[in-house]
Amino acid sequence: MASKAQMIYSRSNVAAMIAARLTKSRGVKYEVTKVDSGFRVAPVRQAATVEIAMELKSVAPQWLCAFYAGKNFWAPRSALISWDAGLIKMSKAYAVKRGLAAA
Repeated sequence: MASKAQMIYSRSNVAAMIAARLTKSRGVKYEVTKVDSGFRVAPVRQAATVEIAMELKSVAPQWLCAFYAGKNFWAPRSALISWDAGLIKMSKAYAVKRGLAAA
């Protein structure tokens, strides 16, 4: 599988200008992110997400524990997008894998 060439620029204003022009010409939103070697211009990925209401029990440095459907739900924090007192947001693929959402 061939790897895509990355668009990395040393100055943020140049990267922002190129992202704006790409967004205008291609119709897909591009974003500028800071990386070790400069500023990367890449299209915004839009993944399907779901929000599930759960009773949050505890948040550890690497894990999150919640109460859902009468059972404890443990998930690595890196697999979740965001969480609040009663709402946990994750990708739809992860929710289907864990049996929390229908395919």
